Amino acid sequence: MDINLNEILFLKLKPVELLKDDSKPQWGKMDPQRMVEHLIKSVKMSNGKIDAELITPFKKIESLKKSLFSNRALSQIAEIDLLPGAASPYEVSNMFFAKQILYEEVIEFYRYYEKTSYATPMHPTFGRLNKKEWEIFHTKHFFHHFTQFELLS
Repeated sequence: MDINLNEILFLKLKPVELLKDDSKPQWGKMDPQRMVEHLIKSVKMSNGKIDAELITPFKKIESLKKSLFSNRALSQIAEIDLLPGAASPYEVSNMFFAKQILYEEVIEFYRYYEKTSYATPMHPTFGRLNKKEWEIFHTKHFFHHFTQFELLS
């Protein structure tokens, strides 16, 4: 499988280029760099670099997965413990490097599934997800945060 960088980077991640250090969120507490670092963390979970712990009670996973696969957007009020705290230090020295790391991790996501096509890394809320399920999650998750910072027209 060839990695289609145009599809990955320019369609799904293109709005990231519009994000500036002083962009203001429409909701939530994250500043722009923390949001990008948050996206990096979620992609690292999906490409096997971070082992997430399930925080959802097992009996709720099925209904949460149904909502993930529905046409509904992710909630604006979802406060998840995965988010870096407002006072926590940045993981990356600046926004430019954070964006580059996000691009690299998305590429690694596709490489990971080329090598381990049946992998199902743990998502803390939705449980184990396969490649297709992670793609759905990432699409909705990116859209959620791009909307948060008004990066989509």
